Amino acid sequence: MKANLRHLSPHGSDANPGTEAAPWRTPAHALRQLQPGDTLIFADGIYPTSEPLVLSMGTPAPAGAWTTLRAAARARPVILAEHAAGDDHDLHGEQGWLRLERSSRIRLIGLTVKNSPRGGISVHEGCTGIEILGCRIDRSSDFGIGIWNASGIRVIGNDVFEANHAQRRPDGDTSGRDRSAQEALSLGNVTDFEVAWNRVHAGGKEGIDIKRPSQRGRVHHNLVHDMARQGIYLDARRTGVMREIEVDHNISFHNGWGIGLSTEQATARMEQVHIHHNLIYANRGSGLIIAPWVQDGPRSDIVIENNTLVHNGTRLVSWAGSLGNLDLRTANLSDADIRKNLCVDGGAFDIATLFPTDRAKAELAHRRIRIAGNRAAPAASFGATRAGDFPRPWPWDGEQAIHDRPIFVAPEAGDFRLAPENPVHLLALGAFADTDADWAAEVRSRAGHLPAASAPQTVSISPSLRQS
Repeated sequence: MKANLRHLSPHGSDANPGTEAAPWRTPAHALRQLQPGDTLIFADGIYPTSEPLVLSMGTPAPAGAWTTLRAAARARPVILAEHAAGDDHDLHGEQGWLRLERSSRIRLIGLTVKNSPRGGISVHEGCTGIEILGCRIDRSSDFGIGIWNASGIRVIGNDVFEANHAQRRPDGDTSGRDRSAQEALSLGNVTDFEVAWNRVHAGGKEGIDIKRPSQRGRVHHNLVHDMARQGIYLDARRTGVMREIEVDHNISFHNGWGIGLSTEQATARMEQVHIHHNLIYANRGSGLIIAPWVQDGPRSDIVIENNTLVHNGTRLVSWAGSLGNLDLRTANLSDADIRKNLCVDGGAFDIATLFPTDRAKAELAHRRIRIAGNRAAPAASFGATRAGDFPRPWPWDGEQAIHDRPIFVAPEAGDFRLAPENPVHLLALGAFADTDADWAAEVRSRAGHLPAASAPQTVSISPSLRQS
């Protein structure tokens, strides 16, 4: 089977042969003509669409080849969703305006989906080897990018803006019901995945959500801000095991919560999760929370190390109760190691557990939870905390806690690297330990853009999630 270059332009015609000189006009027509291994090149411009676009290619591209939908060089084509009558439908579905089904080795590069009355881009059952690279979702009623029951997934360098817009309850809707079922960038029951260098911002729900029994994946170098709920959320819901997930070198700020871990249903569990070298600051809720949401199912083999958490939570009592930087608000956690984190100026605490101070050491030891070698203000320096919908948190700075106050390079500008005049023992803590590189500046400048090296890679996570 011969692969072809196909061309699309707002000024073309569907009566054309789809060549560069005589391109097609509509994406729906072009997708129906594609054969495995073809490349469809979108010229610059706006492509109005009145119905969702579906690519279902049961036959994969030839060995070593990909079926590709991509922007022309220096172009930013926009697939504009024109609101169809009755399409306020079922925002609790998982349907994107651009949808991939039963397909393998598909790449989407540099496309924009705008004003979708449902989700933006979705990938569904039976898909393997899918890459979404350098795309933009510009305002969608439900999720921006959603991927379900798939494997071999890379979501790299995308910009997801104002997803879950319906969640903002237009037209005076104060029902309290979630109108958007999914999250800005959602992966559910996905294996062997990488989510990196994305910018997810200004959305009505969670930012990046890895959920259901997803396994063997890495979430790294993402910029997530101004989200209504969790910036990054791991949720082992439904039935099965979420395992081998690494979350590192992300920036989460100005969100409802920074990073959250939850097992929302008792029939599921979470294990082998490594959260490290993240910058988490100025979130309204706690910076990093292991939360009791919904049924508060089990989590085990969790490592949380070398994160920088600053100014998270509030001294005011929210619906969840008192909030702060590092928040262990569940009794259903075991075999966890929490070390070398830099926690500064948390609202009601720097580190807290579910257990009263006089019981904390024994309760943590019973669950094989070690909290040691973190920077935190002394637990006694905080005032009384309060419960809300969540149980009361109790400040606990752990074993071998470091109380020195760190000096940051330029915190007013969001630069939370440690200045060189800090004591040596502080320089080994937090998200910038043992490196001179300002990875956070690189994330701020590059997230939401396709990195130069976008070729397929093998997803790699830490060789050991349980280091001594």
